[in-house]
Amino acid sequence: SAPFNSASDAFQLHPDVRLYRTALKKTAADDAFRDAWRELDAAVRRRAHRMSLLEVGIAMWSYATLRASRASGDAPSPTRGAFLALERRLAMTLATARFGDAKRRDETSVATATWAYHAMETRPSDDAARALDAALAKAAATLPAQETAMTLIGVASTGTWRAFDSKKRKTTTTTTTTTTTWDALVENARRRVHEMKPIELAYATWAVAIVSFVDETTPPSRAFFETAWARAATLTPGVDFPEGKRGKDALANFYHAYLMRRDAVDDAPPSAVPAWLHADARDAWRAQAKNDVNASAFHDNVARDCESLGLTAEKEALAEDGNFSADVLLRDHDAIVECDGPNHFYVDYQRPEPLGADANPNPGKYDTRKESRVRKVKTEARDKFLRARFTRVIVVPWFDVHGMQPAQRTAYVRARLEDAGVLKKDAALE
Repeated sequence: SAPFNSASDAFQLHPDVRLYRTALKKTAADDAFRDAWRELDAAVRRRAHRMSLLEVGIAMWSYATLRASRASGDAPSPTRGAFLALERRLAMTLATARFGDAKRRDETSVATATWAYHAMETRPSDDAARALDAALAKAAATLPAQETAMTLIGVASTGTWRAFDSKKRKTTTTTTTTTTTWDALVENARRRVHEMKPIELAYATWAVAIVSFVDETTPPSRAFFETAWARAATLTPGVDFPEGKRGKDALANFYHAYLMRRDAVDDAPPSAVPAWLHADARDAWRAQAKNDVNASAFHDNVARDCESLGLTAEKEALAEDGNFSADVLLRDHDAIVECDGPNHFYVDYQRPEPLGADANPNPGKYDTRKESRVRKVKTEARDKFLRARFTRVIVVPWFDVHGMQPAQRTAYVRARLEDAGVLKKDAALE
C-alpha cells in the first residue's frame, strides 16, 4: 500500500485528472470502472506522443489510482501499447524538465511518475530508469517533503535504485566523496523529515530501510534514521495517524522499518525509537502477519503434496516471534514452503502479448499475461527475514507449477524438498 492512494490525497495532488475523464467516483461499480479504465487507456494511446511532463505524470497517476482502488487480485493493467507509449514520452519529457522554480511543478510530476510505478507494481523500462536517474539527480535537493516520500517509495519498492548509475563528486580540502542519486534522495529526506506528515514519514523510513536491508552494497544512512526516529518520538498513535487501514498500514511500516534495521545492523536499540513503536506499531504489524493472509488453492495444493509425502504441514503458521507468517510450515524439520503467486512478481509491460492482443481480455481482473519472473523487493526482504528464523526456506513460484497435473506437482514438490534436505533422495524422511 502507499500513503498517497486515497481519493482525497491523490485528488488534491492532481485535480486536473478530469482531463482524462477518470473521476474516482466511476470506480464504484464494475461496469463504470471498466468504462473509466478504457477511456483512460484510449486517451493515453491517442495523446501520449504530445503530452507534457505534467500530463504524463497525471496519466500515470490516473492509472495508479484506479489500480489502487481495486483489491489486489482484481487490479487491472494498462494495455501494453498505451503504457509503453507513456514511458517513451516520460523519458523524452524528463530530459527537458526544469527543476528549482517556485511552483515545483516538474518536481511534482517526476515524483508522481516514480510513485506510479510502485502503485502499478511494475518497474521502469531501462530507458525510463536512466531518464529518472538523470532527472532525480538534478531534482533531489529541491523535492518538497511529500514528493520526496513519494519518490523514495517508488524507487525503493520497484528496485529502481539498482539501475541508477549517476554519481556526483564533492571535494573539500581534505576529502573527496561520491554520492549516488539514491544518496541524494535520502539526504534530502533527512532534511525534510520535520516537514513530512506522519504517514509520509512512515513510508519514507520504510523505503530507506528496505534498500539497505536487501542490498548490502547500499549502506544505511545512520543520519537519516537518527533524525527519523527522533521525529517519530514526537508522534502519538491515535492522534497523528488516521483511524482505519491507512493509519494501521503506516504504523506497520514503521515497525517493518525497525525490524529491518534491527536485523541488519542492530542500530535501532529500544532506546533509539519511540515507545509506541514497541506497542501500537508492533501490534499493527503482527495483526497484518496474522490476519492479512491469502490462502489460495495454490497453498492448499502444496500443503497437500507435503502431507502426501509423509510430512506434517501447517498452513499460515506464525514464526515464534509472531512477526512473520509461513505459507506452509514443516515444523518437525524447521522448514517452510513459500508459495509465491503473481502478486510476488512485478508486472512486465515489455513482454509481447500473445496473438498480437493489446487489451486485457477481462478488464477489471488481474492480467497474468503481463507477469514477469522478477520478484518484488518486498518479497526479497521477506525471504531474508524468514531465512534468519527457519533452517530451510523453500520458495515455489507459481509459474513453476502452473498447468501441472497433481502427480507432476507432487513430484516437483518432492524434488524441492529433497534439494533442501527435508527429504532424503530415496524419499525416506530424515
